[in-house]
Amino acid sequence: SDLEDLKKVLKIFDQEALLKELFIKMPDKEIEVMIGQEHDIEDMHKCSIVFATYSSGNNTGKIGVIGPTRMQYPRVMATVNIMSKVISKIISELSG
Repeated sequence: SDLEDLKKVLKIFDQEALLKELFIKMPDKEIEVMIGQEHDIEDMHKCSIVFATYSSGNNTGKIGVIGPTRMQYPRVMATVNIMSKVISKIISELSG
């Protein structure tokens, strides 16, 4: 059921090592999309991940959205991309 699938995905957020492994394997691209089984986490095979890398100097990270495989990809990709640029700018301003 959808509720059971959601519970499985939410449990992944309690597994810090699994999330770190997922993000380490993701390429440092401006924007990236992984749909269904394109990632290694079996409990998330019914999900897609849209993520972007943000950085400023030595500070780098990733921001993303986990959602259903059927989502408005152009809209989500644009939002994630804008947010990564905003975060990069804020980090740059804060680090002087």
